[in-house]
Amino acid sequence: MSFRELLDSVARLSPARLLDSILSQDFFVCAQVFEETFLGRFVNEKLGRNLASAQAHCRWCARLYEEIRLQDECRGMDESSLAGLDVRYILDNTSYLGLNILRFRLSRSDQHMSVPVCVVKFVMVRIPEDQHGDSSAFAHTIPRETSSSSCRKLASRWIDDCMQNHSKCGADKIQWLPSRLVDVGLDNGEVKLVETHKLSKNSYSPYFALSHRWGTASDQPFRLLSGNRLALMEHIPIDQLTASLQDAIQYTRDMKVSYIWIDSMCIIQDSKDDWSAEAALMDRVYAQSLCTIAASYASSIEGSSNKRLFYTRDENDRIFRPPVCKTLAVGDHEETYQLSPKSSLILDNDGNFPLYKRAWVFQEQMLSPRTIHFGKQLLWECKEQRASETFPSGIPVVPENGNDDTTRLLPERGANLVVDPKDWKSRLRESQYIFWRSTLEQYLSCSLTYQSDKLVAFGAIAREYQEQLDYVYLAGLWKNQLPFCLIWAFEKGSSFPTRPKVYRCPTWSWASLDFCYPMPLATFLLGSLVPGRALATVLAVECNSPQGRIYTEYCDGYIRLEGRILPIQLMDAHDWLLVDANGIFQGGVSEVRPTTSYLDIEVHAYDCSRLYLFPISVSYVSELLGIEHEGFFLECLILRTVSVDNTKFERVGLVTFRSNKSTFAKEHEAMSNFVLADDPLSGVLDTITIV
Repeated sequence: MSFRELLDSVARLSPARLLDSILSQDFFVCAQVFEETFLGRFVNEKLGRNLASAQAHCRWCARLYEEIRLQDECRGMDESSLAGLDVRYILDNTSYLGLNILRFRLSRSDQHMSVPVCVVKFVMVRIPEDQHGDSSAFAHTIPRETSSSSCRKLASRWIDDCMQNHSKCGADKIQWLPSRLVDVGLDNGEVKLVETHKLSKNSYSPYFALSHRWGTASDQPFRLLSGNRLALMEHIPIDQLTASLQDAIQYTRDMKVSYIWIDSMCIIQDSKDDWSAEAALMDRVYAQSLCTIAASYASSIEGSSNKRLFYTRDENDRIFRPPVCKTLAVGDHEETYQLSPKSSLILDNDGNFPLYKRAWVFQEQMLSPRTIHFGKQLLWECKEQRASETFPSGIPVVPENGNDDTTRLLPERGANLVVDPKDWKSRLRESQYIFWRSTLEQYLSCSLTYQSDKLVAFGAIAREYQEQLDYVYLAGLWKNQLPFCLIWAFEKGSSFPTRPKVYRCPTWSWASLDFCYPMPLATFLLGSLVPGRALATVLAVECNSPQGRIYTEYCDGYIRLEGRILPIQLMDAHDWLLVDANGIFQGGVSEVRPTTSYLDIEVHAYDCSRLYLFPISVSYVSELLGIEHEGFFLECLILRTVSVDNTKFERVGLVTFRSNKSTFAKEHEAMSNFVLADDPLSGVLDTITIV
């Protein structure tokens, strides 16, 4: 019997016949394995025993064997070689989550040695007794195409359930619409552009928003321009749109939704003023949408093979292996478990999609109340639920990396966003600035086509965070966190960051720098390394913006601080900032002094006479740990004067000192007299302005 014939024969068995078949087999391996592993014992078997159980019509053993055959390490093995593999069954103790992780560690014998082959993980989700007879979790029959009517029905069920039953999500009355929408032509009407100020509030209707990756203008040849706006309000030539946009419009129509918002069709692409005005409204565009359609698998970029929103699956796609149920003997009672390969919990076999590494998409996903991701299967996200075609009633929560930090497996966003991107408001209220730091770090790990969009693509998140925190936003920093939030740094990669020729924001903000995207998380530091005492007082701070663009665009700005400004001597500069053979300071960890320096931009040694240190924070080990200790951490801005009287500066870096009081007092007398004083801010101080 071939393996495909085996699976077909298993599928044809009725539950009653399957049970009879199971009970008649004395070699039914999984029952023994589960009983032993639930008791905390490891079980070692040959894979051949599992194959025998599969051939006896055990759905679970057939599923296990199929999953093993699909592993890269096993694809080239014949049935005899597979049957000879050694299997060790290990059950991870995660029952407190209502599930267990069952690991199958495969190895082969080679000259009396055990050679590892692979590890296959399965998720066992316990089904409560009152749901044993509920088949709703398995009602979705997975079709070949994600454009099918059954997929649309499933998506409609998710949306309806969310709006009617989810207290966190809710269904607010429509009070606002974007400036423009695409009317998809319900009831065979024309597809056209609509300017919503011409609509009466009584005719407001829900709309979808599209989240997609379309690269540069050449990748999206047909788009809204100043010259075609009036024509598009009469008719949009669908056949001139990219395949993914055509699919999105058709899907919106099939879902009986009147409008869809598409950036390339709803923002005038050759008008800087219109683009700036609409970009400042991105938080409302996505937050007010009924649902966001994420073209996870599609890309309009030239050379991409995935042009469409929808996906046609083949029989090898793992999505065609939905979970199976099994009742197991657990001690003196029985429990029913839903069993599935852990790999089936992810959105797609390919895992990482370029869409989720785009900075613009980062805010789109956070701000949308609901999202349907179109990959090799549909995945649903709202504030209360994640679901997929494989798990239509909810994806299990699974511990990651062997620790207690739990997350549902999703397409990776940036650096694999651990926080729940939909229910972020509750996390923000709990953790506030710490959560903000995490959000910013993950945003900076995403890619951005145009560096000039750095603040714009983050502006909608900043606006939402300000409303939740009641903080004052200052070009990527928060006023109430000053002066500590001035302590940020990027570790230099292959080249230094640069500053744009066109003014973006003050140099004391991280957003003033252009650097190679994406920025790995480990290379960005924000805030003091450890809690400390302030060594500077903020006298005034200001960021000026065009009207209505306080989160996205700045004309000028400054911060005025009171503290001590200390010139960097040439010898100290060489020790702290590490000059190379070309006379350029490189920064990094000094082997001569206990310092680490981070340079924002390229700085030359001949500029040393213009360089100064400005202490921001000092942290004492004795205060942190409650023990007698002389150690401390000192963090200082590296400034370069831009005025003749040495009162106005630009920021060019950050340096951290790790030392103890006695050593530091000997090596840096002038600085130590200020930093190590009982009350540093009570003495003679300098007033400086950083622009």
